[in-house]
Amino acid sequence: MRLSTRPSNRLLAIVEEFVFAYQAAFIRTSQGVYDEELFHVQLTTVLAVLASAGGRVWWEERRTISDPEFVAVLERSASRV
Repeated sequence: MRLSTRPSNRLLAIVEEFVFAYQAAFIRTSQGVYDEELFHVQLTTVLAVLASAGGRVWWEERRTISDPEFVAVLERSASRV
């Protein structure tokens, strides 16, 4: 069996679901219905997922489908880490 260096589709699907859930929290936070402190606590986990091999692949290929403000927050936060 030959192994690929590309993350599996299953892993990419999990990353997508996770990022979309966090994006929903971002939207709700901006609407004032989700706790801002909790959103920022969870940011560390999201950045760790996106820093993983599969997360990087997914982000590079799919970030354009996310809310531009959400993308900006994640990329600003990632550059500080």
